[in-house]
Amino acid sequence: MPRTDAEISAKDLQQRLAFFELGEEDASRLAQLWDVVQGAHADSIDRFYAHVGAFAETGAYLHDWQQLQRLRKAQQRYAAELFCAPIDATYVENRLRIGTVHHQIGLEPHWYLAACSKLLGVVMDSLDPLLEHDPRFFSEAIRATVKRLLFDISLAMNAYVSADRKALSQTNQSLRESQALQMSQLSRIEQLALYDDLTGLPNRANFYANLERQIADAASSGRVFSVLFIDLDEFKDINDTKGHSMGDAVLVELGRRLRDHLRQDELVARLGGDEFVVLAAGADAASARAIALRLAEAVARPMTMGGNVLSLKASIGVSVYPGDGASSELLVRNADTAMYAAKRARQSVCTYQPEMSTRLVRRVQMADRLEHALRDGSLSLYYQPQVSLADGRLLGAEALLRWNDAVLGQVSPDEFIPLAEHRGLIGPLGQWVVKTACHRLRAWDALGLRLPGRLAINLSPRQFDDAELAARLITQVRQAGLQPHRFDLELTESGLMADPETSMATLRQLKTAGFSLSLDDFGVGYSSLAHLKGFPLDRLKLDRAFVRSMLEHRNDYAIVVATIAMARSLELDLIAEGVESPAQAATLLELGCRFAQGFHFDAALPADQFMARWLRAPASA
Repeated sequence: MPRTDAEISAKDLQQRLAFFELGEEDASRLAQLWDVVQGAHADSIDRFYAHVGAFAETGAYLHDWQQLQRLRKAQQRYAAELFCAPIDATYVENRLRIGTVHHQIGLEPHWYLAACSKLLGVVMDSLDPLLEHDPRFFSEAIRATVKRLLFDISLAMNAYVSADRKALSQTNQSLRESQALQMSQLSRIEQLALYDDLTGLPNRANFYANLERQIADAASSGRVFSVLFIDLDEFKDINDTKGHSMGDAVLVELGRRLRDHLRQDELVARLGGDEFVVLAAGADAASARAIALRLAEAVARPMTMGGNVLSLKASIGVSVYPGDGASSELLVRNADTAMYAAKRARQSVCTYQPEMSTRLVRRVQMADRLEHALRDGSLSLYYQPQVSLADGRLLGAEALLRWNDAVLGQVSPDEFIPLAEHRGLIGPLGQWVVKTACHRLRAWDALGLRLPGRLAINLSPRQFDDAELAARLITQVRQAGLQPHRFDLELTESGLMADPETSMATLRQLKTAGFSLSLDDFGVGYSSLAHLKGFPLDRLKLDRAFVRSMLEHRNDYAIVVATIAMARSLELDLIAEGVESPAQAATLLELGCRFAQGFHFDAALPADQFMARWLRAPASA
């Protein structure tokens, strides 16, 4: 078992036991309970792991039958320790190590707490015979069991916090040991990546980190809190009629108003576009509605922009923990659902009600349709050129997945890719993309129209959950009659950093086979950029969000300059995404970026249009 850096002194242990009111009488009751519990413990363990295995987030750790048996034995040991072992330094050290193990395998705290809750439930079920036989002892026994289990959970949370602090300390140390210029560039990028570059508000990753902490705190304290989802009505009209610069100015002013009208224990963040969220600690439904009305009033005040007086209106949806969801995803989704209900009803504020969840029906329908799409021809690949900024020569292309369903119509990848990841369809979907891309390259080759450079294919972070990913990709490409050096694989920071050791092994296999490796959407991730130096990458892709606003916003320009310098210092190629104007292209070239893609050169095109516009037969000798 790995060493833990978490420590509990003897004085701290005694204070904690006193606070929990765990004493000799509790130890005596627990020891008596063990005679009752152990008789039904085997069945309790079976029920516990059946429940754990039913959820993708926890079932992923039950790899095979042997693993399950090892966990069952460990659970049996823990049950005996829970009821019979004294709480001494050895016991505390063991519980801290167990918490460290759960942190290292990536089990998030809310899932750990949920598993402990289930464990408590099955233990209590085994005590039911005591209820009729000796109700008073049953009550005292239950109280002792809960206190002891919560005490153990507190030790595990100590281990989580200690491990996070150690990781942060190691990251900071790594940054300090880097070269002065590179360290400065890293710290600037990481700092900016936690906040929205346009409004200066916390961004999506920052918000979700705060939301997860709020959930953990509320789960342990029993307090409520609310999530407010804010969306501007008809904001698209401003962009379409006044231009994106005006739209950006409106979002900046909106972010300022929201921030200025917050109170203590309220946090506002920008998720993207014209979507903002507020996290209101301690707010029940009534309090959250009052907060929403206050913010709606602030948004509605006339706004003067460039000689134009704009009247804006926001629709706000509210969800309340825990009644409207116990996970970050569900709370935000239900607040989003309530926001759309407010839009439909032309109201400023709506609080979530279960009947609003018609969007869930669409998700279920979409999941069913997506399985059919893998077979019915409604999926297709579009191809966007990647060019040299110096002379506009074609240097490669990126394959982009599109879905035009007969029932649902055109479905955005931002909608169906996360669904495919959630429903376990991302593996088959990824294989379809590779198969189709190989077929297209072979078809162009047969016509004498060989694509210069490499064809880029995106990999989902969830595909790295497949231990056979590298072998599967290599085999699929070679069976198609092609070689891996014809392809570039685009990865994300979250995909690499979820399990760095496994990711490193997979990437080395792919690199050795001949694939080139690119880090996509560089600059918007939340992982330690210092760690990325260890991965065998060939190039970085600068996210379009920075390129689009680099000429108007100083922070974006600074990120672009720092990223170009970073790529140069790491000896990586850099390709800028989302180049939409000659001025952007010229500035990028002047700053030292050599490669780009975006609407300035061409949109993503169906295969036949891409072939007609960009592919040429080699000149005759």
